[in-house]
Amino acid sequence: MYKLYASATFNTTKALYVLEELGTTYDIEYVNVFDRENRPTEYRVQAPYGKIPIFSDGQETIFESATICRYVAGKENSPLYPTDAMRQAKVDQWVDFFNCHTGRWLTTLIFERMIKKIIGREEDKKTCEEALGFSPLQLKTLDEWLTKQTWLVGDELSIADFFALAYLEHADEIGVDFTPYPQILKWLDALNSRPSVQTARTKLDLYIKKAA
Repeated sequence: MYKLYASATFNTTKALYVLEELGTTYDIEYVNVFDRENRPTEYRVQAPYGKIPIFSDGQETIFESATICRYVAGKENSPLYPTDAMRQAKVDQWVDFFNCHTGRWLTTLIFERMIKKIIGREEDKKTCEEALGFSPLQLKTLDEWLTKQTWLVGDELSIADFFALAYLEHADEIGVDFTPYPQILKWLDALNSRPSVQTARTKLDLYIKKAA
């Protein structure tokens, strides 16, 4: 049985989207990282610093959202993470692109404008200005790429699309305008309309409300 230790963060939603798209059966244990519920030893022995999400498959556990997405899609033999080495590499390159480039600046804005608000700290305006300066360069590249195909890796949906969605869906909250990027908007509409995405969001909302 799969189990996901989840929190109200974009890293958790990456894994939730993939699990729901795969149609797998899994349990959720909600961990409120903002109340430091991830600090006890039971979590820190499974992941450094008790990083959430943590994913368990029987007696084995793994951490890091990208690793979780790759693992479960691979184990389920899903085309979301192809077995062909080149197609797999093309999925990985987009996961890495978001981790290292677009996601880097969006993560900065999410931390400054969303997480700091939750923990009662003021945003660093200079840091936000830097992130907002770099983000358009990344988004323009992404928009141009999506003029050529339906999804990030050709015409087949992959874990990379859900991975990206988890960052981009917070645009309004962090002050990023997608209006100049029509292909991104079209792609996001297609993702947002998927039942798996809607179900994942509903499940996480329920657990957050239950823990409040």
